[in-house]
Formats: sequence, structure tokens, C-alpha cells
Amino acid sequence: NLSGDTTTLSLNDSPTPVLPSAILDASMSEDLLPPVSTATLDGTIGQPNFYRSSISVNIKATDDLSGVLDIEYNLDNTGFQKIMGNTANFTVFDEGQHTITFFSTDNAGNNEPEQTISFEIIKLPTSKDQCKNNGWRNFGNTFKNQGDCVSFVETGK
Repeated sequence: NLSGDTTTLSLNDSPTPVLPSAILDASMSEDLLPPVSTATLDGTIGQPNFYRSSISVNIKATDDLSGVLDIEYNLDNTGFQKIMGNTANFTVFDEGQHTITFFSTDNAGNNEPEQTISFEIIKLPTSKDQCKNNGWRNFGNTFKNQGDCVSFVETGK
């Protein structure tokens, strides 16, 4: 249906129209390049790729011609989540090793190659091994020395 202000597609005389995900003009339809995404992590950092707090993740995509349709991300292989628009924000709360795979798609249907970032969240030590070899420093100003760290693991205080 091309009449009126809204273009719709009806399937098999369905009463519910299907709206297009994107409408391109002539110049936008010539977009052959995929969008570009960047991810930023925000949290209390212990060392590179190691955080002592939950992490806020911001994925931002840009496209030079047709515009960004959506961003898809997959946290720890739990399945891709699709976020419409050029920004995806979410928080990772759980301790442990994490991997995020993400990409964006522009309005012309070009997919960016998948990107991957990895990081670890350890909020407080859970074993004496995490205190060894200056590991106690990973927890910022929480511990004065290795013995203080080991004492925390043993007593929980």
C-alpha cells in the first residue's frame, strides 16, 4: 500500500499491516558500506580488562549514508539481543569472565563484521591465590598488603 503518509505491506489479506523497518531515498539505497560500532566499558577498574564492580556497557554505532538500523549484542553466548537505533546500553553484574560479541546493521541492510570484547569482574577475593604475587593490589585500596588480603579470605572480614 503506497497511498497516504505510511507505506505498508499486507500479507495474505492479513488485517495487521507490516511496517517497513527502514525507508530509503535514492541516495541512501546506494549505501554499500557497513556501519561502525564502538563499545565502552565503565566500572571500577582493578587492572586492564579486570573490574572490581559491575560494568556499564555502551555500544554506539555510526553510519555515513543510510543511518543505523540496529545494534545486536551477545553476552556470554546467551543469544543475540537486538536493540533498534544507534545505541545499546546494559549492565553486567555477575562476577567472572565475560565476553560480549556485537555488530550493527545500517538501514540499507549492511552488517558490520562482529567484534568481541572480554573482561573479568572480581569484586572481592574469594581465594588466597587471588592475593598472591601482588594480586591483592587488584582490589584497589581495599587491602594494605597480601596478608591483609589473605586474612579477608579466611575470615570474610
